[in-house]
Amino acid sequence: MTDYSAMTVGELIDARSENNEELRAANKVVKDLKEKEDLIDAAIIVKLDAQQSTRAANGTGSVSINSTEEPNPDDWEKIYAHILETEDFALLHRRLSATAIRELAKMGMLPPGVSTRTVRTVNFRAGK
Repeated sequence: MTDYSAMTVGELIDARSENNEELRAANKVVKDLKEKEDLIDAAIIVKLDAQQSTRAANGTGSVSINSTEEPNPDDWEKIYAHILETEDFALLHRRLSATAIRELAKMGMLPPGVSTRTVRTVNFRAGK
């Protein structure tokens, strides 16, 4: 393992640049493999549907088709009205919009129960 604490800032920037290139290449491989997997899965679904089956296996492995119902919001105003009327907030993900909270914080208007924290990151731009 590399001891980054012993490096100069210039060496660290070089290391970050090299790491970014490796990460970019690895992410491209992952993206390409995921696209390939999606195409294979689509072909499996077509073949199994044609056989009126949901499962198949061979010596390498097995596949099965799972079906789930996923929500599809058709009218957000009606959904929000229902949530407010029933107080069924479990229908929503519990996550604040960072952009909206930042804007309110700039105006000194944080909603009750909300605080902010500072997250520090390194912004790297290649010199090429």
